[in-house]
Amino acid sequence: MTIEIKPLTPELAADFFDFFDNRAFSDNSPEGPCYCTRFQMTKEEEKAAINDQIEAYGGWKKGLVRIIRQLAEQQIASGVLRRYH
Repeated sequence: MTIEIKPLTPELAADFFDFFDNRAFSDNSPEGPCYCTRFQMTKEEEKAAINDQIEAYGGWKKGLVRIIRQLAEQQIASGVLRRYH
């Protein structure tokens, strides 16, 4: 098996989301969902982006997943979210 490690770019976003949407936390871990967005925000930005909008996005669990995924999309597109996969 060959493993190739690539930097996360907007062109590879589909692979990133495939992993987090379909593989990571598939055991219903209490740590999920996670798209690694938190570390790019201050506590104030996180509160404004997540806590203040949770009800508008469908309540706690459903809304949280939608908000965090949307944040990850924005962070990847802007180059703020940088990872390797």
